Amino acid sequence: MTTTFAKKFLYTLNILVFFCIILLVIFSINSIAANYKSLILTSYKIESEYNQVLHKYKKVAEFILKNGLPENINYFNSFGMAAYDLLPIKAFSIGGSRSNNNNEIMGCNENKCIKIVLDKKELLSKVAAKIGRYNLVSTMPVKKLMLAKMAVSTFLSIHKNNFIVIFLSFFVLYLCQSLFLFRKNLKLARVYTSLLNKSNKNKSKLIKQLSEHDALCDGVLFAQEITGEYFAHYVHQLLTRDIYSEDVNLPDIFFKIKKFLCYQITRSNLAFILECDGSIKVIESDREIVFIVLLNLMFKAVFRAKAASTIVVKIFPNRDSINIEINDVGYEYNAKLSDKIQIYALSAPVLEKLCKKIGIIIDEIRKDDFNIIYVKVAPSVTIEEITKNHGGIIRINLYEK
Repeated sequence: MTTTFAKKFLYTLNILVFFCIILLVIFSINSIAANYKSLILTSYKIESEYNQVLHKYKKVAEFILKNGLPENINYFNSFGMAAYDLLPIKAFSIGGSRSNNNNEIMGCNENKCIKIVLDKKELLSKVAAKIGRYNLVSTMPVKKLMLAKMAVSTFLSIHKNNFIVIFLSFFVLYLCQSLFLFRKNLKLARVYTSLLNKSNKNKSKLIKQLSEHDALCDGVLFAQEITGEYFAHYVHQLLTRDIYSEDVNLPDIFFKIKKFLCYQITRSNLAFILECDGSIKVIESDREIVFIVLLNLMFKAVFRAKAASTIVVKIFPNRDSINIEINDVGYEYNAKLSDKIQIYALSAPVLEKLCKKIGIIIDEIRKDDFNIIYVKVAPSVTIEEITKNHGGIIRINLYEK
């Protein structure tokens, strides 16, 4: 409960911090933009006033030349101070060409000029102090990049303490959160170590079980091979011997077939479903032959079924027989040519003789990817009845729709 509350609290706090950072960024941008606009306006006023003062120096020089007044520095400074409150100039000369000195101003009337040398930095400082931004600029015109830097520095100087407090709060917050996460991760690391140890133990057990399973599968294959070799010698006697009629439980036969084909079913990851319709599950027939016939049909379904598919076997009564339906989703069956006689892969003639012996009729249908085997088993028949009903011939029909 405490951990859940702490998680929710930290989650909410992080969201609030995120929104605070967004608001702080928006406030900073707006403040810097406002400072920048104010500095541009002030710079424009200073530059305008500065140009007006320079023009006044020129007007004083032109006035002196035009009216034939004394042409000396003392008279120029006294007249400029009295008329326009101008700063004293540093040098004064009559005539001459203009040089590259930035502090020089030329005031002319007709063909006569006065060259004035003054301290423009001092003049600029006086103009800036008059407007209210004494340390704003040192030269004219002012670059916009310089004004932007001044706007940022002004904003930081005003809100420096607030930013320090905010960033210290963020640092303390994330330090506490980091300690909480470190403690949480330490617990998770311990749990992970425990799970890893259990996983390694389960992995070793699983490897052991897989090796045992492989050994069992090898045993099943060996048993099938031995059974096939035994059946190769016995199949001829099976075709010629008499029918031994007894009670045959069909579901029990299919479960035995499933165990016999366990390796093939497991390897293809097949599912086996047996459905019995009605209460008639037992027929009177030759158990051994019924088992071999159904084993061959089931092997065919398992052999051609697609991986991870399902084989469905349905048993339901009819008027005079028991019907069996074997459904699978797979490919067309192509019997492998082999010199050996195997109990679960008999040739068509041998299988036909066994079906004829006990009166089994088989129809096989293929539609799209679906294979259906219909098996009709007479509950209790004799050789004479089979010969009488079918004229001595039992057909296995294999066709597609």
